[in-house]
Amino acid sequence: MNLIEESFTEELSVKLGCSYFGNRILKHYRVDLDELRSMGCTYVVHTYSENDMVFCHQAVADLIGATKEAGLETWIDPWGVGKVFGGEAFSNFVMQNVDAMQVLSDGKPTGAACPNHPKFRDFMHQWIEAASKTGAEVVMWDEPHFYIPTWMGGRPNTWGCRCDVCQDLFAKEFGYPMPNEETEDVKRFKERSVRRFLTEMAADVA
Repeated sequence: MNLIEESFTEELSVKLGCSYFGNRILKHYRVDLDELRSMGCTYVVHTYSENDMVFCHQAVADLIGATKEAGLETWIDPWGVGKVFGGEAFSNFVMQNVDAMQVLSDGKPTGAACPNHPKFRDFMHQWIEAASKTGAEVVMWDEPHFYIPTWMGGRPNTWGCRCDVCQDLFAKEFGYPMPNEETEDVKRFKERSVRRFLTEMAADVA
C-alpha cells in the first residue's frame, strides 16, 4: 500500500462510540468500559445534564478520567439542558426561569428555554465552563432545536418560538413583524437562530 492509499484509508476510517448515562458509580463504569473497549469503541459520549452540573460534577469527571486511561476519546453532551438539546433529563433552568421559556403560536409558554434568550445563552456559557473542568476533549451539541409539537406532550398545530426576544430579532432581520403562521421566513429565522447560537457556544469552547 502506498502513502496515498494509506491516507485515503485513514480518511475513510469510521470511529465507533457509545453514549453513557444513568450510572455515576466509577467501579460499575469500569466494568462497562471494559465491554465498550471489547466492542471496538474508540470514544464515549458522557452526558452532562443540569443535574450532573449541580450534584454529580466530580463523578462525571472521574468517569471521563477512566475513559482517558482506557485510551478512548472523551466527548461530553449537554443532555436535555434547557430542553433545547436532546435528552430525557429534566431542566431546572426552565423551572427557575419562566421568562426565558419559548412562547408558542397560541401565546402560551412551553417547557423549553429559548435559544435566543440572553438568560439561556448566559447559562450555556456556565455549562461550558463546568463541562470543560471535567476534562472532556470534545463537545457534542446534541440535537439543538426549537420546540417540537410531537415531542413529550407537545400541543398539536403550534410552533415556537414567538417570545419577545424572537419577535424583536425577526423584525430586525426581515423588516416586518413576525407572523402568527410558521412561514418560510420564520423557518429560515429559526435555522439561522440555531446556527448563531451554536456559533457562539462553539467559540466559547474553542
